[in-house]
Amino acid sequence: MKKSEACIVFSKQLRTVWLEEGIIIAFFAYLGFLRQFTKNKKYTEWTDWQVADMIMSLYNPEIDPSREALETLWNYTRRGGKSRGLTIIAVFFALLGLQVVWRAPHSDQLIQAADWFSMNPFVESQKIRTQFRVQIFGSPEISVAVLSEGRIASREADVLIYDEGGSIMSWHQNFDYYKNSRPMIAASKNKYVIHASTDCQGSVFNEEYKSLINKQHHLNTRFVSVHTWQDTTWITEEWIEQEKKAHLDCSWYIDQNYNCIAVVRGGRIFNNLIVVGDANQPSYPFGCLDEMNPRFAGVDFNGENVGHYVVLCDYDDDYVYVLEELNFRDLTYLDQFQN
Repeated sequence: MKKSEACIVFSKQLRTVWLEEGIIIAFFAYLGFLRQFTKNKKYTEWTDWQVADMIMSLYNPEIDPSREALETLWNYTRRGGKSRGLTIIAVFFALLGLQVVWRAPHSDQLIQAADWFSMNPFVESQKIRTQFRVQIFGSPEISVAVLSEGRIASREADVLIYDEGGSIMSWHQNFDYYKNSRPMIAASKNKYVIHASTDCQGSVFNEEYKSLINKQHHLNTRFVSVHTWQDTTWITEEWIEQEKKAHLDCSWYIDQNYNCIAVVRGGRIFNNLIVVGDANQPSYPFGCLDEMNPRFAGVDFNGENVGHYVVLCDYDDDYVYVLEELNFRDLTYLDQFQN
């Protein structure tokens, strides 16, 4: 049997398994096929946590994808296997017959994805650079392109994959493109959204991170995965030390790229940043700031598209507490805050 015929037969069997035994059983059958038939074994050298994160993005007992999107987020260190994992899960969704749309803010961020797609035995051809698509044997093609005005509402989709959302800043034009692309899955009966990036303050990725942290807290489940360089075996402490020495004037560089900390790109004034509800900071659970009344306020300009914010805050000897951020465009709005 030819490779193309074998892939088509398997995809049909996979859809039957999905409908009769569930998406997780189907996914493990798919991984087994990849292990057996992928020529470049680098493609199938997964860690347990990488497989667990893919499963997190496929199934959650608290979410019915026919009614609401199963939305998940991977906050990974650089070289953490993000692009490979996204291609694996994207092809799997396509084999199930779902329409997959993959978007990134810049074209060079799709080059690595193209290389990984080429290693998947179910990929008939990838033409990301010229035709913005990946063809799958016997299955819907995957649309892979840069976020742009012409590629945010051009088709319906079941699965949205947002790659490198940490570079989509709230004051950039592609922030609007991102927001306007989400309705592509509105009519789907199998809605999935996956975000994967390193984090950055002010980015769409950070916005979704905080939203999903809050959602998983209230539903007592898991939508977010964070993996620093220390979770890998291929990024060594020696390399991190070399990177620190090479970027002595960029104190934020290691935190952003390897420690999965949402820093302000280029550095920030406050380095000990605590996000309310962070599981690693039990002293500051959700709702801990609700009883505080702001005594101070400041104005922050966030670009022409976003406008200004009034930041309401308080402070003590240890911390500055950011209590609320209010968007405004008319300067008369500030009159209410005068003493």
